[in-house]
Amino acid sequence: MYRDNYIGWNHPSYDLETEIDELFPIDHITEQMIFDAAKTFEGDIQQFPPAHSAIKINGERVYAKARRGEEVEIKSRQVRINSFEIEKSNSRMYIFAFLVQKAHTSDH
Repeated sequence: MYRDNYIGWNHPSYDLETEIDELFPIDHITEQMIFDAAKTFEGDIQQFPPAHSAIKINGERVYAKARRGEEVEIKSRQVRINSFEIEKSNSRMYIFAFLVQKAHTSDH
């Protein structure tokens, strides 16, 4: 999966479906810091999907409920990030390539 990401920009939906609502300074962040941080994301993590997530609850996409202004409770889930790489960068914009799968736990 490839995704354009703009460092220091915030969208309320965490994607490009909504307008930017905040900008943060990034002058103190070096490209090497971003590359180093990307490697720390690999492995098993607890994911807390945002309200504008494409996951389904009771057969309906969560983002549909969020767009209607409904409160949605989403439980965390364990996922495994097999790889997280930066394909290219340009100022505030980075393209990340990552492979994520459901983590297999010993309690299943």
